[in-house]
Amino acid sequence: METSFPCQQVANSSIIKKISILGITKILAMKKIFVFLLTCCLFTLAGTAQTKKSEPAKAAKSAGPTKSDGTPDMRYKANKETAKPAGPTKKDGTLDMRYKENKAAATKKGKG
Repeated sequence: METSFPCQQVANSSIIKKISILGITKILAMKKIFVFLLTCCLFTLAGTAQTKKSEPAKAAKSAGPTKSDGTPDMRYKANKETAKPAGPTKKDGTLDMRYKENKAAATKKGKG
C-alpha cells in the first residue's frame, strides 16, 4: 500500500504540469535570447577591436640621419639642433606660452 503525501497529489495534477511546461519553455526562450545577445555583443566588440596599421610619421627635412621609420635620429647633433624650440622654455622643457615666438610655433604645429 502506497502512501501519498498531499504535495505529491498536487504535483500530479494537470494544472501544475501545464504551468511547469510553460515555465520550462520560458526558461529555454530566455536562454536562447541571452545567447543571441551575447553573440551579437561579441561580434560587435571583435569588429571594433580591429584597427588599421598606422603609417609612421613623415618627418620634415632633417639635417642628419633618420631612423628606419623616417623620424630624425636624435643621437646626432645635426638633428638635435633642428629640434630646438622657437623661444624660451619652462624648466620641464615645454614651450613657455607667455612669449610671442612660442605662440606662433604652437599654432603652426596645430594647423598641420
